[in-house]
Amino acid sequence: MRDVSVIGAGMVKFGKYLDTSMKVIARDAVNNALGVAGLDQGKIEAAVVGNAMAGLITGQECVRGQVVLREMGIGGIPIVNCENACASSHCQQDADPGRPVGLLAAGARPWSR
Repeated sequence: MRDVSVIGAGMVKFGKYLDTSMKVIARDAVNNALGVAGLDQGKIEAAVVGNAMAGLITGQECVRGQVVLREMGIGGIPIVNCENACASSHCQQDADPGRPVGLLAAGARPWSR
């Protein structure tokens, strides 16, 4: 197993955001995490984006991570989409263990019960 460090975490308050897109929710959480870490978007080398069921609700079944992150100017990097109820951080194991990676793990959904 390889050692990893979490250098920033961000989130939005849990609640129902039925009138707010996943793009906005993810943007706010990602920007919060980057701010805590003291990093800019250019340091992100790969991303894992997790979600569950938004495809059924929004109609965006494929490349959700790419769509969400592109809205905030993050692109041109490997982006893995994980359908795991926002528990996407486990997918970081797919990053190349032979080199350091600025990996973003994000989960978003517009509703909460």
